[in-house]
Amino acid sequence: MGFGYIFVGSVLTVNVVAHGYTDLIAYALILIGMMTLKDYGPRLKTAYYAAWPLLFVGLIELLLYGATFLGFNASTLFGFVESDRELLMDADLLNQVFLLIFTFLLLRGLRTLAKETDTFALESRVFRNQIFAVLYHVPMAFLNLSFENPTLNRVQNYMMFPFLLFGFVYLILQAKLIFSFYMWICPEEDVNMERRPSKLGIINSLNRVSDKIDEKTVERKQREREEKQKKEESRRANGQSKGRKAK
Repeated sequence: MGFGYIFVGSVLTVNVVAHGYTDLIAYALILIGMMTLKDYGPRLKTAYYAAWPLLFVGLIELLLYGATFLGFNASTLFGFVESDRELLMDADLLNQVFLLIFTFLLLRGLRTLAKETDTFALESRVFRNQIFAVLYHVPMAFLNLSFENPTLNRVQNYMMFPFLLFGFVYLILQAKLIFSFYMWICPEEDVNMERRPSKLGIINSLNRVSDKIDEKTVERKQREREEKQKKEESRRANGQSKGRKAK
């Protein structure tokens, strides 16, 4: 379904410090995965279209970061008026904006997919990551804006490390979420296949813990659904009873 490529690409985006060198590869892998995943719903198809600008941004970042690394003056080399620092900040700003758009659309599509397959645990994780995506990418976009006000510059400096740390945690959770879809969501013809154990014992241990958490989440969601269904049936029964009395 494409989740494998998207997972590897998501792992590469965890590189929050020197992402300019790896984003192009990450976005290319994500795009390859989306070429298959887009066939599983209109929302995922929209996310696929939103992935294309990321490839363009990744290429710009690689050119700018590569030129700077090799000792070239990127602004002179590419004919820009801005300084190298401003060019890198502009590229990072574009990256944050387009990555937020793609991530939000992807998660919206994955949430629909989780509902259709009754994987309640994945649905709740997707909702969590939607919130985290906004909490990370919006402040990071602010941090890549240029201000002449020294107070705002100081605020940006104070915010940088905490949000880089938060971004590292969030992107790991995002990669883990994609991996969960890779493990549990499959085409209809593969629905009866069992998950193969890993060669690493620690992975199997983590999977068992995750399975127990998922089972409890599914049981809670099922209880909530049954209680809601009983309340609706009770309301309908009361309504019919009142109707008969009125007659």
